[in-house]
Amino acid sequence: MATALDLDLTIIAAPRLRAIAQDAARRLDVVHRLRLHKAAVLLAGTIAEAVLHDALDADGASLTLREYLRTAVERGVIQEGMRTRVPAALRNFRQLLQRDVADPEQVPDARTMDASVAWLSALVRDVRARMHLQAAAA
Repeated sequence: MATALDLDLTIIAAPRLRAIAQDAARRLDVVHRLRLHKAAVLLAGTIAEAVLHDALDADGASLTLREYLRTAVERGVIQEGMRTRVPAALRNFRQLLQRDVADPEQVPDARTMDASVAWLSALVRDVRARMHLQAAAA
């Protein structure tokens, strides 16, 4: 199911994880339109982690977004450019939250939100394209 943000999350094979990511994408549509920066960045990171978790078949693994991205590049799931283009504010904000040391003063702004959503859309397209290439080669 594609959202207004063009996030076709049918690439997620695990039904429960796909349902969670699709729900998060519907919520992301809403908070992005309402310009709720922090919520949008949180949801973008959540969806990115779901896509990468599934693509890496990382069942049971608990990785940070940075670790998912590094592993995805190493396994050829995404291009190196996807890892290097992740907005630093998204990566850092997610990492602070995962370590439970988030600074309440460090709230993402509109530019960070828009960059995070654009990067997420590109990530989903990149994973989809690479999955199709791998399937064609098999």
